[in-house]
Amino acid sequence: MKLIAQCPTCGKARNEEREFKLLSTVFLFCGHKVEEKDLETKDQLDFFSLDGTCEAYEFQKENIRAAINSNCNCIIADAMGLGKTIQAALLLRNLPEVLLHLLLLSNLQPYTNG
Repeated sequence: MKLIAQCPTCGKARNEEREFKLLSTVFLFCGHKVEEKDLETKDQLDFFSLDGTCEAYEFQKENIRAAINSNCNCIIADAMGLGKTIQAALLLRNLPEVLLHLLLLSNLQPYTNG
């Protein structure tokens, strides 16, 4: 499965519709060529904050990989405070072409008088 969303050489966003493959070499739209096995490497995912100082926890990385492997057909749902927002942001960072649908639910409803 393709897990990188940009050219590893120049960093430009990939356009898979305008790429072509010859044997095991993929010719990217930006003009660079990459071996197909290098595009399937899971280590290409970025799990760091924008400034590079913070890294996602291992369970968050697993959730992001699972979301990518399911073509983003998933729900990120767990207990409060475990980083759903961070997981969604890192998913967008690694796959900027993905459209996320966010559904925000409040758990305060049972505690209100209305």
